[in-house]
Amino acid sequence: MKNKKFFIGLSIFILLFSVIILFNSKNNKYTNNETINKNNIEKNKELSSKNNSKIEFLKSIKGVKAKNIELIGSPVGLDGEFLVPREAILNGVNYFFKRTKNDKIDDINVDIGEGYIDFSAAYKLNENIKTPVMIRIYPTLDDKKNLVLNIDEVRFLDLKLYDWLVDFGVKNIIKDLFSNNTNLNIDFKEGFVIIYKENFDEITLNKLKINSDCLIIDMFINLEKII
Repeated sequence: MKNKKFFIGLSIFILLFSVIILFNSKNNKYTNNETINKNNIEKNKELSSKNNSKIEFLKSIKGVKAKNIELIGSPVGLDGEFLVPREAILNGVNYFFKRTKNDKIDDINVDIGEGYIDFSAAYKLNENIKTPVMIRIYPTLDDKKNLVLNIDEVRFLDLKLYDWLVDFGVKNIIKDLFSNNTNLNIDFKEGFVIIYKENFDEITLNKLKINSDCLIIDMFINLEKII
């Protein structure tokens, strides 16, 4: 009889112990799953935001045409020429300033010619003065395939401005084109700006050419980094 009671008591103890272990295991699993789900949600939000940004940018540069495109196998990507008309350049520039929340530049316009891009806009010199300005840029690639923006000319079109204000504007406007929100790796040199190739990540620029019709970019797009 005593053995029977002991057996029943032991069985109940084992059952209760098993239930407690099972409960704790499920509770930890739930907690871990909850943590994992939160991390996944954050990652998905970040990925979704990046994808949305890419889609918005692609929408902004509609009209770009591809020429002599070849599918490369290792790494998987597209290699060839892309023809970017003036309107697509303008839309891309507008997207850039909107994305970086640059409050120094608005009323943007773009024109292109043989080898150059004319960038015109209303520039906020200070809190009280906004003036029309034109910048002529000759974009090229250096031997390391970094993008180099050669500043050929900066003109302030408001003739009423004092000379010292014009000098101040010329010294500062190029840096003001790239607000602190860009997170780009850039060097400002005397007469030119270097935008390092690491900024492009999925893209390798091979050649640049500009005529009065379009900007011609010979480049490789790494699809493995995009998809």
